[in-house]
Amino acid sequence: MSLYELLKLTQKLITFESTSCYSNVVVTDYVDEQLQQSGFVTERINYNDANGVAKSCGWEKRKGVGGLVTFAHSDVVPANPWYVDSPSPFEPSIVGDKLYGQVVAT
Repeated sequence: MSLYELLKLTQKLITFESTSCYSNVVVTDYVDEQLQQSGFVTERINYNDANGVAKSCGWEKRKGVGGLVTFAHSDVVPANPWYVDSPSPFEPSIVGDKLYGQVVAT
């Protein structure tokens, strides 16, 4: 995967409203799809949290012997209060040579 493709993938991941009080299933679906297209085998656990919100966690492994296993959070802490109307915390911004999930002062 090229650096450009990784940047686009990361920008897409930032756009998901995955605050911890909401479901993260759409994020897990997207990650599973992307990794399966890259030759990974994915497994997941779907459950409802203590508040009844649908959640999902997954792990991925390259096919064959050995390889890479990934496991990570796919939710974020609340971005409230958000102090500007635009962009939202789920709109990726590139400032200089860095990608942010929120606007930063330059």
